[in-house]
Amino acid sequence: YVVICTIIFNIIVYTYGVRLAAGHNENPDAPKRSVINVGTVAGAVCIGIFLLKPPLPEILVKTVDYTGSATTFLSMMVIGASFGQMSLKDMAGDVKLLVFSAVKLLAVPISGMWVVSRFVDSPVLLGVCMVMLATPVGSMTAMLAQQYDCDSELASKGVALTTLLSVAAIPLVAAVCRGMGIAV
Repeated sequence: YVVICTIIFNIIVYTYGVRLAAGHNENPDAPKRSVINVGTVAGAVCIGIFLLKPPLPEILVKTVDYTGSATTFLSMMVIGASFGQMSLKDMAGDVKLLVFSAVKLLAVPISGMWVVSRFVDSPVLLGVCMVMLATPVGSMTAMLAQQYDCDSELASKGVALTTLLSVAAIPLVAAVCRGMGIAV
């Protein structure tokens, strides 16, 4: 389920997101070309493996497992390093960033879960949707902002602040969803 959400996220980021970040001066074909990337190809391969269930050599399975585990650790190191370069006072003092964080971490997941729960009964699928909706802003936004000469400092602050606040926001969203009768 997460792979499907990630593929959709990547397609939106590499089409609409690139278009927004690049502005109107960029080659109009750039977003179309950038949709085919490591993330979307890997996601398509994962879905293919899930659906076809081909026998895979144990060494490949272990290599992918170890790489996945290392990726989680390395991404946490990168996020931690970005925290070290930012002032918590600056992030907490930016009212627009705090409002954005509240909308991203509370309003969107709670209202999104209300909508999703009207169509989905599976607690597992509802839980996956809740986590995907309530996660912090992806670091991809900061990377695209830097690549296309946008306000990468603001994007990095958004990633850092939403990551920090998500520690409290995700359990709060889960509690609100359960209070609304949504099984997550």
